[in-house]
Amino acid sequence: KLKTGGMNQADIQSMIQKATIGAVKAIEKYPNEMVALVEKVTAGATKGLNEFDVSEISSLVEKITTGATEGIGELKNSKNMNVTDNQFGSLIEKSTGGAVKQLSSLNLNSSDIDGIVSKARNGASSVLEKMAETNSSFDLENMKKNIDNGANTAMTSQGWTYVTKVTSSSSSTWISKVNHPVDIEIEFNGNVIVSGMPKLELSFYNGVKAAYYNSGSGTKKLTFRYYLKSGDESSQLSYLNSTSLKVIGGQIKSTTGKPALLVLPAPGTPMSLSGLLPKNECSGKRTFQRNGSNRCLRNDVRIDLQKPQNVQFKVTSPTTPAFNQKINVDFSATDGTGVTEFMISESNQPPSVGWTKQSPVVHFSQTSAAHYLIDGDREYKLYMHFKDVVGHVTSIDFPAFKLDTTGPKLDDSLVINNQDVWTNSIKVQSSFSANDPHDVEEYALSETNEI
Repeated sequence: KLKTGGMNQADIQSMIQKATIGAVKAIEKYPNEMVALVEKVTAGATKGLNEFDVSEISSLVEKITTGATEGIGELKNSKNMNVTDNQFGSLIEKSTGGAVKQLSSLNLNSSDIDGIVSKARNGASSVLEKMAETNSSFDLENMKKNIDNGANTAMTSQGWTYVTKVTSSSSSTWISKVNHPVDIEIEFNGNVIVSGMPKLELSFYNGVKAAYYNSGSGTKKLTFRYYLKSGDESSQLSYLNSTSLKVIGGQIKSTTGKPALLVLPAPGTPMSLSGLLPKNECSGKRTFQRNGSNRCLRNDVRIDLQKPQNVQFKVTSPTTPAFNQKINVDFSATDGTGVTEFMISESNQPPSVGWTKQSPVVHFSQTSAAHYLIDGDREYKLYMHFKDVVGHVTSIDFPAFKLDTTGPKLDDSLVINNQDVWTNSIKVQSSFSANDPHDVEEYALSETNEI
């Protein structure tokens, strides 16, 4: 009705999101029917979108799942309700599923549905991420799993063939060899037939690269392969987004001939290539801290075929010459997997010891950092070295300069008029000498020891 009434798109999106929030919050009056009712809310809202074109539907479905998830969050926080974590997960699952299930009523083709399912997931996921920012005990990964479960259950009920998870059988240790093959497996809920040339767009620090279909037609699992190239870097291999699976000149179909949905689990969600798993699924995997709890990755594929780049090194203290053993330096470098060590030396081949270690920093820099010239007055040639996590080193030098912290030394041979006691002339002859590791540039003769 909003559409036929001539309201503009932005206002329609805002009103649908608010209406969905309001409808979900009203479920508070029916505690025993919450799960069933929340599915009705999102399904009903989605079913009413048949007056809109595809681009409008995509944005509106995202607003529906966004509003529903916000409303569920308010139910969880309500003092009048006692919504358990399990109930909260079920509500998230059903609200996403309700929206996705009704897409079949909107006369959409499979490529349209791909994008809209992705939007439905994104709407719910973005709200959950905001909740996690303010609640360290919030189990974001498990909640995102409920989003995937809801969407998958809805797609199954409509008889669609779709992607269930993306994995990799490649090594979980750092890979740093050119032409090393990286295999990624995309698993569907049923057997699929491949024609044409499917590709999967992978996200590296140095750009987007394509892994191409390698094998698996006639089965549930398709394997894609990418050969690593010089410069490739990724601290956690992932695909670009939910629509990164594409087919050139063909299709991926179910065994009945119906086009399969190609939408992928959103990057970072548990079933994605870069899926973050809850702590109860991390046995035997490399763990790290996230929101105060141990987490791990489903596929821990890490790649580094590039040494640190964009290196800079400058002595900012005076160097013509330097007058103090303590000098200030600025330095910086970038690395796709992070700069993990650095040092200043007097050799372009850095020693194995003496490195300063740190957690990986992609864009690393320090300004006015103190460095000490501890070997006395002489000429110094300094080199700055940066190292990444697999040991690639990049070095940069600074032009040689001298350190001079002491004045010239005078010999005991200051002689005036051959040491005569008297003179009757205002002009006298003097002889003297001094030495210095650097050049003596000025001298003066006076009647005091202060110049």
